[in-house]
Amino acid sequence: MMNSNDVIRKQVLKGLCTGLAIVALPLAVGNAFYFDNKSYLLAFIESLYFIVALYSLYDIRNDKNIAFHTYIHVFIITFIMFFGEIVKPIDEGVYIWSTAAPILFYLLLGCSNAFIYSILFLFIQIGSLLFEIALHDKNQFLLSVINFICTYLVITVISRKFEMEREAAQDYIQYLGAYDPLTGALSRNSLIKEMNEHSDRYSTFVMFNIDDLSHYTKKYCYQESDKMIKEMAERLFNTVDKECLYHLGSGRFVMLISTHYMAESSYHEHQQTSDIMASISNAPFLMRNHDEFMTLSAGITEITKFSTIESIWSDAEDNATLAQLNGVGCVFKNNKLFLSS
Repeated sequence: MMNSNDVIRKQVLKGLCTGLAIVALPLAVGNAFYFDNKSYLLAFIESLYFIVALYSLYDIRNDKNIAFHTYIHVFIITFIMFFGEIVKPIDEGVYIWSTAAPILFYLLLGCSNAFIYSILFLFIQIGSLLFEIALHDKNQFLLSVINFICTYLVITVISRKFEMEREAAQDYIQYLGAYDPLTGALSRNSLIKEMNEHSDRYSTFVMFNIDDLSHYTKKYCYQESDKMIKEMAERLFNTVDKECLYHLGSGRFVMLISTHYMAESSYHEHQQTSDIMASISNAPFLMRNHDEFMTLSAGITEITKFSTIESIWSDAEDNATLAQLNGVGCVFKNNKLFLSS
């Protein structure tokens, strides 16, 4: 599945192929037949790009070889800009096209690669322009080259700033989707994704509920309740692997026990669940200067080869409900009392 970075790069590449394919064909005809300074080789390259762009559009529409087409287009476009600058006199200002290169680099390649490509291409262009000025004694264009360099650098800086902020925003959105903002634990979305993709790595699904949470919320307000849930998560992180703990909201946690962990650890299922519940109940939580002892109830279900996430989730919820109905600090498995604190 593509994230938004991949989506926007796909859209940019698609627009680039469409736009430049439309431009490439008339330019090829002009360079071959109509322009004063004809260049049959440049016309051939532009015609070749037109064909490549159509092929790329076909693959892009089918989500095939996106990364390959991205780098191919970066290479072809920069080569055409550079080659056009060589075969055309500086008077025609073909080098001005190069100012678009940083935008393409950052939108197509991202911040990690675009800066190097942008600076390298700038040095190549400067070398080419200065060589032509020295070769043909066109010193009157030195000021134009300086203006070109300044414009190129300004566009590079703006492109970099935009792309860095866009990528940072995307990373933050992904973080919000993957982690619970209150506790810092993995979220419901992460749990569903993990179960859909890697359920074979786990043997047990344990769902914990905070006993009498609504009572404490009414007594101390939501702010104190959230503070308590956050502290509870910190205690759980000290007891179990953070990557195996998920917060579903409303004081409900899920722990996944891996098959590897079960096979090699000295703790068995009973011991591990008991340790988690003890980490919560052994020490009080401070709520408005009052010590409150909290407990957890839990429902356990086994993850088998033929289990679906819906059946696992439903079975764990049923057992967790039975545990709460039976009293505080209870754990149910297979609709039977498994552990009682």
